[in-house]
This record gives sequence, C-alpha cells and structure tokens, in this order.
Amino acid sequence: MSTYNILIVEDEFIPANYLKKILQQSGHKVIGIADSKESVMTYLDNQIEIDLILMNIKVKGKSDGIETAKIIQSHIPINILFLSAYSDADFLERTKDISSIGYLVKPIQAKTLLLLHR
Repeated sequence: MSTYNILIVEDEFIPANYLKKILQQSGHKVIGIADSKESVMTYLDNQIEIDLILMNIKVKGKSDGIETAKIIQSHIPINILFLSAYSDADFLERTKDISSIGYLVKPIQAKTLLLLHR
C-alpha cells in the first residue's frame, strides 16, 4: 500500500484528531491540521509536499471548504476528498466544479476512509 502526505482541513478538534489517528495508524503522514482557508494557504505557501487534502465543507472564516478547494486548485493540482456531515444536494452540486476524488458523509468509518487510499 502506498503512503501519502495528507493535510486534514477540519475546524473541529475531535473529528480532526480521529482522522489523524486513523491515517497515522495506517502508515500515512499527516502533515498538519488546518481549520481555515488561511491556515491551508500557509502549508501551500511553505511548499510542503501534500498528496491529498481531506477537506471539510465547513471551515472557519469567510470561505467554506468548497471555495477553499477552488482557490487551492487554481494554484496547484492536488487531490481533494470532501468530508461533511451534510449530504445536501447543494453542497454536492457545488463540489462537481472541483476536481475531487470524492465526497464522504460523516461520521466516517475508518474502513471506508482507508479503502479510498489503496
């Protein structure tokens, strides 16, 4: 199985650390946890190698995760997997304009998340 450098974008402490634990136990490197567009851009500005971003739809600040993903992909091609507690059709429709590898509805099971990385 390949290992990845993963950035978690999640504005809630408990879900972020749950994802981090799952990923690290599976051999992936979690390079950080960001909670807003601004904190994501800090990782990108520092040219840290990122293979995958787990992007929550709801993040802190004026931009949501979908807007943040659009900004990221306008600067760098990167794999994004959306995460949300909402399965609202509007959110799903808005993510279609972004080159993502998918959309998972919370709560996320470890097995489901890890199947995507094989």
